[in-house]
Amino acid sequence: MAVPTGTVCLTDLRTEFGDANGGNVCLTEYYAGGSNVNAGTTNGSGTAIPSSGTLCLKNNFAGAQAAIHNSQFNVFYKSSNLTGISVNYSGMWNEYPVSTSRGMFGTMTTPTFTGNYAGYNGTHTITQMQTIISQLSSSQISFVFEIHNGTGGTSSQSGGTAYSSNSGLTGIRVYTNSSYTGTPLIDLTLASASASNGWVSANGGFGQTIYFNGREWTWTFSASTYSQSTYFGTTANTKYFQIY
Repeated sequence: MAVPTGTVCLTDLRTEFGDANGGNVCLTEYYAGGSNVNAGTTNGSGTAIPSSGTLCLKNNFAGAQAAIHNSQFNVFYKSSNLTGISVNYSGMWNEYPVSTSRGMFGTMTTPTFTGNYAGYNGTHTITQMQTIISQLSSSQISFVFEIHNGTGGTSSQSGGTAYSSNSGLTGIRVYTNSSYTGTPLIDLTLASASASNGWVSANGGFGQTIYFNGREWTWTFSASTYSQSTYFGTTANTKYFQIY
């Protein structure tokens, strides 16, 4: 959902961003970085909502969407060899749970968010956000974003609640600054057509298979026109991630 692009009312801001203070709605409650609007939130034209000064309903808020989740994202770069094929990873890959022997690289300051998203009401964990490039086809880059619900265990694949849609999740952005302003490095729409949904299983080491009492939802994007450095780079660095 988003603030309308035509006539904008104070009630539209309350519907989109909430009303942390309660009572009568006041326009100054919707400065970016305040109690209702996250820092760096932009309107439909990509212009940042002001954190002070004059506010205008239409000019500043038309088309704006509330950010669901913001977090600092510490990027790691990794090169490995899979059955003779050289593959480079850049981003974060945290096998869920991260204690399994499949390993991890990269970190996110706040990898979890809660709410009723993608048809599941509860806690969601961001387990993967990375670019993958195979040296067999150096022009082909895939960008993968994955969330997971549920907990780990060694029982069979049972229980848990499946993700059923991409409802409530509009897209993801990655910025180079902690104010989440300017043109993002990545701005992709989380369309259900690009997602896959299923059980999770992993090799837990010593021949043990770890099953997860939950589901994962994975979006994979082909980004053949971009180099890996366009996204996360080939060295450790810091980026800022947003779900909206």
